[in-house]
Amino acid sequence: MKGLLKPETRRISDLLQGVNDAEFVLPRFQRSFVWTKNQVVELLNSIYDQIPIGVFLLWDSDQLGEAFRFIGDIVPPEAKPRRHSKYVLDGQQRLTSLLFALRPENLHLPEAISSKYEIYFCIDDECFYGKRPDKKKVSPQVNWVRKINSLAFMQKPQRITLLIS
Repeated sequence: MKGLLKPETRRISDLLQGVNDAEFVLPRFQRSFVWTKNQVVELLNSIYDQIPIGVFLLWDSDQLGEAFRFIGDIVPPEAKPRRHSKYVLDGQQRLTSLLFALRPENLHLPEAISSKYEIYFCIDDECFYGKRPDKKKVSPQVNWVRKINSLAFMQKPQRITLLIS
């Protein structure tokens, strides 16, 4: 039946690939990305702790036209305007946060964005942080990871639910 919402689940890595392939785009009326670094860190910690982060509401359209822009206003290197894309109606802040924090290897973000959303993961307490604490205040045995776009994190069991109309 036409017009019903169709739930679909995807892994984080699949979502980011969808952004790279321009499968997911923003309608022009969508506001710009406004989340702070702390909000991005909270999102990553929620995903890591397998806390639900809500759903993404997408509009499946075959009438792309010119009324779209790329997620985060970043044009992915592999993206080509597609005849059939999904407009992100709800979830743009979360999706852009994942893009900026986990940034796929082939996506080169402007330095202003790249440095602003540099996130650290403390292996010992299994928690994300917006900055690495001062070494003088932290035990030298604490292990930190700066680059968090590892396949292991993106393949976490938690899946993201998409509602497609």
